[in-house]
Amino acid sequence: MRVFKNYEINVDAILKSLVLLGFAVFFLTSFISGNYLFYVNPRYGLYIVFGAIAMILISVFFLKDIFKVSRRQRPNKLNYLIFLIPLVIAFVIPGGTIEPNSLHSFQMSVEAGAGTGDNEEDTEKNISERKKLREEDIIRDDGTILMNDDSFMYWYEELYINQKRYIGREIEVIGFVFRMDDFNQSEFVPARFMMVCCAADMQPGGFLSRYENASQFADNSWVKVVGTIEQTVFRNQSMPVIIAHTVEQVEKPEMEYVYPF
Repeated sequence: MRVFKNYEINVDAILKSLVLLGFAVFFLTSFISGNYLFYVNPRYGLYIVFGAIAMILISVFFLKDIFKVSRRQRPNKLNYLIFLIPLVIAFVIPGGTIEPNSLHSFQMSVEAGAGTGDNEEDTEKNISERKKLREEDIIRDDGTILMNDDSFMYWYEELYINQKRYIGREIEVIGFVFRMDDFNQSEFVPARFMMVCCAADMQPGGFLSRYENASQFADNSWVKVVGTIEQTVFRNQSMPVIIAHTVEQVEKPEMEYVYPF
């Protein structure tokens, strides 16, 4: 009887395939569940899918070498820990939004994009042509400006650029209570985290608001602010301010982030 020769397993090829398949599974499950939004801007969703598919194809390419053991010096298998450890952590620790109490590491964007709105020629040009929204989704029938999940960035840019255009208009916005060291007891910002590219560039943004009883709302609590838009000077910079008529505590939204692009 002919004895079949035992084949030596190429562990290196197996580990490469497992690492690639592991990351591919993580990327695909994150995309399907929507958890990828905790890490990157939605516009990168398709890139995540394409990247996962590419990893699967490459892993299949490595699998064909399972029984082809290289005669060269074999790499140290411990090197794969560099990839396996973050992969395990990614599966074990669930994704989540940044907690507002970590804001000490950010600088509030109350001055970002501030303008006076003095240049009338640029007024129409600056009405955020990059993001087309239905008027009924951003302005109520009574003329109240709505800063919701979809329109937050639209109004954040528009009100800073064209401040004078909206003085006296009613506005409604939901955000978490954020305060800076130089705010007085009646001042706070109903803020939202803004993600341009990924979690690494996250920063809070919003409008300075003034409310007589603002001190009764704790930092990081979520509130709905209804008030009138006025203009003020903060840190030698002209900017819009919300003179709040009512402030009420609300549940935080399902997705706490907003996306500029």
